[in-house]
Amino acid sequence: MGLAEVTRLQGSVTLAAREGGGTVVTVEVPLSLLSQRLVFVAVQDDILAIPSNDVARVLRVPADTLFTDLAAPTIRLEEEDVPVTPLAALLGYDGAMPQGNGAPLALVILRTAGRRVALVVDALMATRDSVVTPAEEVGIDATRFLGTVLMDDGSPALVLNPAALSPRPGMALPPLVRPVDESARRRSHILVVDDSITTRTLEKSILEAHGYRVTLCVDGREAVETLGELEDVDLIISDVEMPRMDGFALLQAVKGNPMTSDLPVILVTSRASDEDRERGLDLGADAYIVKTRFDQNELLAGIRRLL
Repeated sequence: MGLAEVTRLQGSVTLAAREGGGTVVTVEVPLSLLSQRLVFVAVQDDILAIPSNDVARVLRVPADTLFTDLAAPTIRLEEEDVPVTPLAALLGYDGAMPQGNGAPLALVILRTAGRRVALVVDALMATRDSVVTPAEEVGIDATRFLGTVLMDDGSPALVLNPAALSPRPGMALPPLVRPVDESARRRSHILVVDDSITTRTLEKSILEAHGYRVTLCVDGREAVETLGELEDVDLIISDVEMPRMDGFALLQAVKGNPMTSDLPVILVTSRASDEDRERGLDLGADAYIVKTRFDQNELLAGIRRLL
């Protein structure tokens, strides 16, 4: 087992000198994690995964082969009219899928709720066995996501819950071609500050799925430097426990600077004590969310309230 495989399994490798000469190599991997075969797809800037047990097939078809004169676009598969839906729309991404006339569409045919649906994605990436960390362990919405997996570069990817990937009755869906002026609409810009790559990436995925632009920083000092370079940040989401400059110090710096004092700040932290909450709010935090009780709907509602 190579180092890359150990990392993908969320394990660790330690080296120690052995008495009498030589080296002891210890490989540890969690036994509680669930390995699944997953189909990886690209949607806008994100890599997402779908359990292969729920995938009937994947294919590419020319866009002009779809039937578009019905209530929703459909594709004829094995004597069945299968509805075609952009996965980006089901996940609440901003804008429609950018497809040109006649360009091939990448489709994932999913079995869900007793029927099939064709999901349009930007690209079909790979199929492989991966270890899934359950949603409740990383604080994401279990109704939409089964959990996360680690990619080869160490970044996490969200594993979608197939039960949530079916259009609701009466749900308005965008066209498969992006309107020309859609990309010109300004999206709110959020600065995410956290020293954990997993937390940063998950929050980025959640926020971008709901139409926000995101810039990432690893600690408070980088955030202060970034704020000095950017003029269009609309809101900050910050951890508290970080090296160099923690979230409380960042909050003081932001609220104490006349140029940024009106910038809303949401603290998302593992510190759950009343004293820490009161300190954060006294320093000017506009919201205080505890990671162990993290609810993405609470975070999104707070953002909508503040912007």
